[in-house]
Amino acid sequence: MLNMYKKNIISIAVVIILILIGGGMFWYFKQWKQEDNHVVRENGQEKLDFKTYSNSVIGIEFQYPSSWPILKSNDKGDIFVNNKLSDSFSMALVDLSHLDHYSSKYDNMPIDKQYEIIKCRADIKTITYCEEKVSNNSVKYVWKVYDIGINDTSKAGPNYYAFVATGKYILTFSFQDEDNYNKRAKEYQQLLSTLRIIK
Repeated sequence: MLNMYKKNIISIAVVIILILIGGGMFWYFKQWKQEDNHVVRENGQEKLDFKTYSNSVIGIEFQYPSSWPILKSNDKGDIFVNNKLSDSFSMALVDLSHLDHYSSKYDNMPIDKQYEIIKCRADIKTITYCEEKVSNNSVKYVWKVYDIGINDTSKAGPNYYAFVATGKYILTFSFQDEDNYNKRAKEYQQLLSTLRIIK
């Protein structure tokens, strides 16, 4: 009788474990499918499905995954705040990432002069990695990784940025810390590869 009771308990435990494993796998694949819903097939080939963000006030255009929230340009750029012209803005991209511009004395400089300001320099000690890149549309931008924890005990860790000179603004794509960046690194890099300057 005791052996029969043990067999029943073991059988029930095995069934519960199988249900939990099955439920976990179902949840995982559902999440994976949701994150990959911007991948479509065309002629048997995998192709990313993108939307285009375009803003002639800022002077930038890029593509982003269709699974992201829609990026709207109608209030980004030269806007009035308290009846004064303000050209500072911050636009959420996805997760914690955002596209920023803060008013600076470098606005409205030619692109080449702006680029001289943002390009890689050895004098900033918190930069752990810096690379000058070019998008598929011949737009130069600078990929920088900062780690403010190098100079203090905060152990802040790396933060990922791309800087783009548009000829009107210096824009900053802030992909935040390593955890946030790694979630969508492929998407972020794909976005940067599509950068285009518009007039």
